[in-house]
Amino acid sequence: MSEMPEYRVRVRRGRITIPKAIRETLGIRDGDELMIKVKDSEIIIRLALDVDINEFDRKIREHLETIKKYVRVKPKLGELSGLSLEDEFE
Repeated sequence: MSEMPEYRVRVRRGRITIPKAIRETLGIRDGDELMIKVKDSEIIIRLALDVDINEFDRKIREHLETIKKYVRVKPKLGELSGLSLEDEFE
C-alpha cells in the first residue's frame, strides 16, 4: 500500500474523526474495533483483527476437502451453490 498523505484532525470531547479517505482505504466501517497505543510519544491506531490462525487453517482445509469431492465427478447443476468460504467467517 502506498503512503497516504498526512491529515490534521481536531480533538473534540476526547474524540477524533478518522478521515473518510483513510476509512475507505482500510475498510473501516461503523462499529469496527481499533487498537490504540502510545509508543515514543506517538499514537498508533490499528485495526483489531480477531483471527485465530489455527481456526482459519482448519476451515481452509475443511473447505478444500469439500471441494475435492467435486473434482473427481462433474458437479450437477446447483450442487456447488451451498459452498462459500465467506460463510465460514461470518
